[in-house]
Amino acid sequence: MHYDTRPNEADVEDDFKATPVNLDFGIGVRTAVAEIPIEDDADFEGIEEFDVRLDVDPSRPGTLMVVEPSVVTVNILDDDTEGSEDGL
Repeated sequence: MHYDTRPNEADVEDDFKATPVNLDFGIGVRTAVAEIPIEDDADFEGIEEFDVRLDVDPSRPGTLMVVEPSVVTVNILDDDTEGSEDGL
């Protein structure tokens, strides 16, 4: 299973790390964890979004099936204060 990220309001590198990855599932394994690093800054930006897209690894056709939805939206919640650039 392959996943990759696509920016919406969130900026690649400034808000999150775009890390396309292949997830390997062993026999009988039904879940896997994909970690996407979120970058902290001191800027008030409100809620920003990016998408995560799941796809079958093209080198292994027929081994897995993607169930809808194959794209999900991730919200990054801002922990900084409006009107303050340093978050204080």
